Amino acid sequence: MSAERDFFLTYFPQANPLFLASEIHGDIKIDVFAFDSSDNESDEYAIVSELRNGKFIPLAVTDFRHIPYDPMKRDQRPPSTDIGVFVAIESIHEPQATKLLLRYKGADLEKEIIGGRAVQFCWDTVWPDSSQQPKPVALYVRDHWVPTLCTGVAATADTFYHASYNYRLDHQKKDYEWAADCYFGFSREEKFEMLIALVERVPEHDSYIGYLGAGPVEDLMGDELLDFIEKDVANRAKWKAIIKTSHYDFEQGECLRRIKKLLAGPA
Repeated sequence: MSAERDFFLTYFPQANPLFLASEIHGDIKIDVFAFDSSDNESDEYAIVSELRNGKFIPLAVTDFRHIPYDPMKRDQRPPSTDIGVFVAIESIHEPQATKLLLRYKGADLEKEIIGGRAVQFCWDTVWPDSSQQPKPVALYVRDHWVPTLCTGVAATADTFYHASYNYRLDHQKKDYEWAADCYFGFSREEKFEMLIALVERVPEHDSYIGYLGAGPVEDLMGDELLDFIEKDVANRAKWKAIIKTSHYDFEQGECLRRIKKLLAGPA
């Protein structure tokens, strides 16, 4: 480990790197470190070592998530179509969690959380698209497993709501900024799960209702959402209040007709 750490420090002499994970695959060894950069952003880097005369020698450092086996192609910008290792680094947003359950290729893999991150090495692969990457499905919190909000966010639904709500109250609370970013880069299905979690938890007459109407609901409005709302009797009043704060009148045809019928109906 000292050789890899020393190699890392030749590139970042002022850093205080935190070791996250290491794995060997044939003649290649990958060590992953994290450190806080000068702009107060957290960065992760992989040290690539190769077996030479019975000893692993550090040869390269990279912040690319996919590392081709061919040394001549490791400096190419991703995504790469060359076979190599994909280093999946999951940011954990659940402060009390100690372990993460990742689902990868049909298997559930238990990973230790270090420094708010969990690492999974995916060997013998090209750069995988998002559907083929490991997905967080559960977090080990206070001696039991709790499902994640969705397969795109390593946080429980309660923590996501708390972070999203507090960030909307004060955008200076950078610790909660991750929740606001959750609507970017996620699938429609994942966004749908996030919205439902928020609606289930927000008080009916809270000003946060307006945020849900002006953003997530407008983004997801359609038959799927309306079908769900019609069945969600327990939260019907909240859904109606949320929709009233949206620009639902921009919808057309059957969708608009269904919205008006919903709003005119019982709570």
